[in-house]
Amino acid sequence: MIYDILPVNSYRGNGNATKFDFDFYIENEQQLNVFHFDKYDSKTKLELGVDYTINEIKNKNGSYINFPITGSYYGVLSENEKISIELTLPISQETQYNNSSLLNLEALEYSLDYLTRLIQILARKLKLCLTVEPGEVTSSELINSMDKKLQATIKYTKDIDKIFNEFSSQYEKFLQYEEILEANIDKVSNLDNYMNSVDSSIDKLAKKFQLTNCVLEAPNGVLEWEACTITVKQDVKLLIPDGRNDDNSLKTIEKVIPNDISHAINKQDVVYHIFWFDDLNYATAWVGQYIISERTPAVAAKNSSIIWYDPKTNYYRKSQNESAYEIIYACYLGKIVKTAGKDISSINPVDPLNFLKRSDSTDISGWGLPSGQSIGLSLGASGMTFKAPKNGWLILAKNATGPSQYVQFNGQNSSLGYRNNLLVGDNSPSSNHLAYCFMPMLEGQNTQVFYDAAGSTTAFRFVFNEGTM
Repeated sequence: MIYDILPVNSYRGNGNATKFDFDFYIENEQQLNVFHFDKYDSKTKLELGVDYTINEIKNKNGSYINFPITGSYYGVLSENEKISIELTLPISQETQYNNSSLLNLEALEYSLDYLTRLIQILARKLKLCLTVEPGEVTSSELINSMDKKLQATIKYTKDIDKIFNEFSSQYEKFLQYEEILEANIDKVSNLDNYMNSVDSSIDKLAKKFQLTNCVLEAPNGVLEWEACTITVKQDVKLLIPDGRNDDNSLKTIEKVIPNDISHAINKQDVVYHIFWFDDLNYATAWVGQYIISERTPAVAAKNSSIIWYDPKTNYYRKSQNESAYEIIYACYLGKIVKTAGKDISSINPVDPLNFLKRSDSTDISGWGLPSGQSIGLSLGASGMTFKAPKNGWLILAKNATGPSQYVQFNGQNSSLGYRNNLLVGDNSPSSNHLAYCFMPMLEGQNTQVFYDAAGSTTAFRFVFNEGTM
């Protein structure tokens, strides 16, 4: 006898359960299928003896399975997972009644039970089918339409699930920030004033780091040369310094070179720098000195010349043969190597700003750090002056023979007046102490060296920056 039951049992996990009942009769283990559904309802058939075991077979009231078992890929069912236990039977009838002289009631009962179980399985599957009335769309058309809508619904559900998870994460962070804000409300009571000061600082920084005196773009390169002729390339875009605006921001002239422009320099000249001179409308080498300073340098001596760029005013000025400085409109294009009576040996043009990539930032930020190259120095009497040959670091280490003995560097303003004073030093707390100090220096900067530490000198060196090597 077979009771009127559904030949399937389904369960949703709770994070603890590992025993799951089934209410129907099975004759052997092959008559049971077990399926796992993940949180997206993706269905996977589980393997007997690998993922689960059956407690008992041939019980009219059913039995239960154990899932998962040791060694299974799956873990204990969570709340968003399901498991389905289903009866499965081959559709066949293998009892031969016509060969029996007597009616075997037990065999007949078995056959009727088997048919009933098959009908229960088929009835369940029919309930899951779509029905179409005569004259309407075909079942295949309806299924295809439903499948498209189902796939769209699944995608929408996944998107909603992702958005909800992101929202939950951000909301948790918000709650944490809210707690921090409430705990420190007294510290942010002047937030408006603080933000105003931040805005002011950002505005000052923006003005400080505006672009001027540079090549913005050079799609065809910046410069070429042959013999003693320099050619600035077509479509080079320049920012020529033109002073400052009323709000102290930089003022520039944007210049685009319309075509290749060449100019020959004197073969007897010795030159080091190349400029674009806007009044001449060509690029050429500069025979005299090139100075960058916020302080006004002395005018050029007799039969000499100076180009001076003042970062404070953002102007180029020129002095020749003892004349006063006058404003000129120029832009620096790079370095040149040329000796008297010879052709140009080499030109090192500046890089256009669009050549610099964000990936270069690691290298660029390391240019100010000490390199592996240095020079030993001779330590003179206390109060001596050292002038940096390049950008780098000055280092002094001396042994003290008693307490309060010191070493000290006093940075001095050089003729390049935009460099600041800096003082660093070290006092010994006791004898047998190594007193040491170090100072970053810019090329041409002067520093006085003071000390009264009476022990031996362990180190007095100048270490070059990475960017100078």
